[in-house]
Amino acid sequence: MSERPDSPLESRETPGGSDPATGMDTDLPVHLVLACALSLAVVLAATAGASWAIFGVERHRLTALDPKPSPIARATLPAVPAGPLLQRNPPADMAALLAEETAALQGYGWADEEAGTARIPIDRAIDLMADKGVRAALSGTDSPSPGGGP
Repeated sequence: MSERPDSPLESRETPGGSDPATGMDTDLPVHLVLACALSLAVVLAATAGASWAIFGVERHRLTALDPKPSPIARATLPAVPAGPLLQRNPPADMAALLAEETAALQGYGWADEEAGTARIPIDRAIDLMADKGVRAALSGTDSPSPGGGP
């Protein structure tokens, strides 16, 4: 039977060397851990590079297989105006749009002059609808139909 030291101080081994209870080595060799990490990084880089190359080749191959666009389709395409189509001042454009819409909702004017359809302020339209009712306003009469039916 082998003798075991009673305390870690009596041990002749360096700290962290082996576990006295199991007799197994508990240290990991640093050079092996670094070699594994480096190998993993190399494999990942090679895989990424190979994927990039394969997708590039396939993109060019599939683009070459695309049919040529029809000249008829090109002739019917709408013309794109030249220059950037950006707003120079979006807040001012929005304020102008809101002012235009507010003027249309709050003023009198023609909706369709040829058909004789006029536009009235929204508040006035609400008052008329409340006074006459929806059916009277749609039928063009000034009073609701008798009997309350259609």
